[in-house]
Amino acid sequence: MEKKENKETMALAESILAIKKAEYVQGRYDLKDTVKSKRTFLTYFEGLTEENEKIRNIGVKSNG
Repeated sequence: MEKKENKETMALAESILAIKKAEYVQGRYDLKDTVKSKRTFLTYFEGLTEENEKIRNIGVKSNG
């Protein structure tokens, strides 16, 4: 059980790292993410929730 949680946590951490790296590159080179700036917080939060669900589902399928 703990091993499964560790895999899920690692997958989530890797996804967050990829997002942060992309945001860093966009900020460093003064690139604008027009989609991000036009959406509301609720839309943003729903997107994060969906990504998290996908990550969790991938972990469940690979362990199943």
